[in-house]
Amino acid sequence: NRLDAADKPACYQLLIAESGRAAYQVAFGPLNLAGSNRVDKAAVTCPVLSLAGADDRIVPAAAGRAMADWYGGAPRIDHREYAEHAHMMMFEPGGDARVQEIIGWLDAR
Repeated sequence: NRLDAADKPACYQLLIAESGRAAYQVAFGPLNLAGSNRVDKAAVTCPVLSLAGADDRIVPAAAGRAMADWYGGAPRIDHREYAEHAHMMMFEPGGDARVQEIIGWLDAR
């Protein structure tokens, strides 16, 4: 991530453990034979905002682009990528701008 070294301890204190089920669904993707991680994109009728950090090593920006393509792209999904961010963009330098951007996006809908 791109957190400042001095900010890491305080940021990490805010994190909580992820559920084992969610980790399984994400980690195994198509190997999840139970299908518990499948999305019926036709059932998604609300606006979708996708933010990706170019330096994200957890969820690569390419995964966000692939998801946006899978949903059919704009206007169905608003996908944005940021060269200056990694995985924890809300906590990284410039993260306040992303928070305001999300609030503005929500307010517009």
